[in-house]
Amino acid sequence: MKLFIGKFYCSPEELQRQLRSNHSSQGNAYEEIGNAIPSLPSVWLRILPRAGVVLACPSQNPQQIDATPSFFSTPILKKKKDSNAVSAITLPCGLCVEVDPWEQPANAQARQSFARLRSGIAWIPRHIHNELFSYIIQTPKIRSGKFYFQVIYRRGMKVRRGPSRRAPSILSSNNEPIRYECGEFLLISDIFTMFGPTDTSSSHASNANLSECFGKLHSSNAHQWVHIHSNGRYYLQEQPNPPSIDAGSGSRRNSSSLH
Repeated sequence: MKLFIGKFYCSPEELQRQLRSNHSSQGNAYEEIGNAIPSLPSVWLRILPRAGVVLACPSQNPQQIDATPSFFSTPILKKKKDSNAVSAITLPCGLCVEVDPWEQPANAQARQSFARLRSGIAWIPRHIHNELFSYIIQTPKIRSGKFYFQVIYRRGMKVRRGPSRRAPSILSSNNEPIRYECGEFLLISDIFTMFGPTDTSSSHASNANLSECFGKLHSSNAHQWVHIHSNGRYYLQEQPNPPSIDAGSGSRRNSSSLH
């Protein structure tokens, strides 16, 4: 069984202290904050913070990840940009992420804990100093393609930066939340259905009777999401065909627009 270890670089003072206490190896000047077991079935996490989380990327060549342990600097402790590090990427609030399973560290009270993405290219925080950044969920249902939905919620639907009601709304040039009105058509490229309590619930205990669904708008902006349904309440309704325009009368069928 191959085990990958995630560690962060200590401060220069801590590095010198550890080296003075143990002259055998510089490897002791690291703190393990995560490990991964790629040979076991994957685990799914959901991003919790409203602002999302920044990926912690390995400092070595990504092509070497499968052959060597993965050392990285955490986004919080890292002060200087590593020339070999991957550019910072933020995962939005509510996003479902597939990660490798992990072994419980010997120090169960570790101040930080990270999980390794299933692709192996980076790590995400699970918790830091008792603050929860992601939590385990049931395997989500994901659909990708081109799907047409019509807004059926009479108050319209806000566009958010992530698949969660916690995610910030996207604002217009007038500093007002962008909202699609009831009756409008939307073109969606990805649909995420999550099972169990939502990330706005007080408890994250598993419950197969609960579910919510978000769709990512088909646009150049990678993070434009709308709520489709939550626990049986629908805000958008999927349509088998796209809206069409009656060339003779010059009006749209269903008096709707497509975005």
